Amino acid sequence: MKMQVKITLFVIILLSVSSIPNFALKFIYGEEEHNIPSWISHVSRWNLQGKINNSEYENAIKFLLKQGFIQREYAEEILERAQPNLTQDADDKCWARNFPIVNWSNCNFAEVDLNHANLHNANLSGVNLEHANISKAYFFRTNLVEAHLQNANMIQTQSAEANLSGANLTNVNGKFVNFNAAIFVGADLSGANFQNGAFMGANLTNAELSAVNFSYTDMTAADFTGANLSGADLSEALLKGAILHNANLTGANLHDADIKGDDLSGADLHCLNHPMCIK
Repeated sequence: MKMQVKITLFVIILLSVSSIPNFALKFIYGEEEHNIPSWISHVSRWNLQGKINNSEYENAIKFLLKQGFIQREYAEEILERAQPNLTQDADDKCWARNFPIVNWSNCNFAEVDLNHANLHNANLSGVNLEHANISKAYFFRTNLVEAHLQNANMIQTQSAEANLSGANLTNVNGKFVNFNAAIFVGADLSGANFQNGAFMGANLTNAELSAVNFSYTDMTAADFTGANLSGADLSEALLKGAILHNANLTGANLHDADIKGDDLSGADLHCLNHPMCIK
């Protein structure tokens, strides 16, 4: 009885905030095109973020079916398309919501909204978070080895001591991100924007960092051994005590960058706007 009341109230609230039709999603069932109200996608996002559990989500959809708000013949398709990146197998690890310690390795969460999600120490190795919103999420010591983060929104994400070895972070928007002591060995961060970020003590050995915006970023004591920083913006960055052994700085902008005590042995110093750059 309590569950039925909870579901009823849950759906009433959804309907009350949906007085103006807003059809954001479409899908094909048979030969017909159907519209999915945008509030169903909101419910799916709440479920993904753990704000409602799987049972509540499924029961809410069943309630809508029972009340005639959704046609039975394509209800399952609504569920599938509203959560395109998850299967409806209750045993699937990608359904796990026991935050923060989840095992989402190799799961597909492209384009999902994980804003403010707490996933510290979680296993996200190989996860697909392309175009996902993970701004202000908490990834402290999270396993993101070989994760796919292309074009993700990582503004103010807290990822200190996370392991992103071999990960793809191309074109990420990561302003004010915290990657202190994080591991990026062999990772691809090309074209990413980490302006005003924190990479103190980070390990970026052999990382692809071409055209990255590191301006105003604190990278004190970071290790860039063998990294490709060609065309990177390092203007006014803090690089005190950084290791740039064998790093490629061709075309990198070092205007007012602080490189006191850096190891520059073997580095390609055909950079720009700094006295130590080779003209």
